[in-house]
Amino acid sequence: MEVQRQWRREYSTLKQVVYRRKLATLAVLLEEIETACAAIHVDSLVSVAQAVVHRNQKCLDANGNHFEHLL
Repeated sequence: MEVQRQWRREYSTLKQVVYRRKLATLAVLLEEIETACAAIHVDSLVSVAQAVVHRNQKCLDANGNHFEHLL
């Protein structure tokens, strides 16, 4: 669940930054997305990556069965 919360928070922030104004062209949209992604703090990315690794390990430990209760 923590991974989902972190991802939603980052995605929500990204959307707010990208769509803060009306974008005229696809090129401008892509530029806004690149700029917004570059502004994401490294600590956030590291935290999400660590959570994904932890979650994947719990899934492997449970042989692919239910593992949410192990998180």
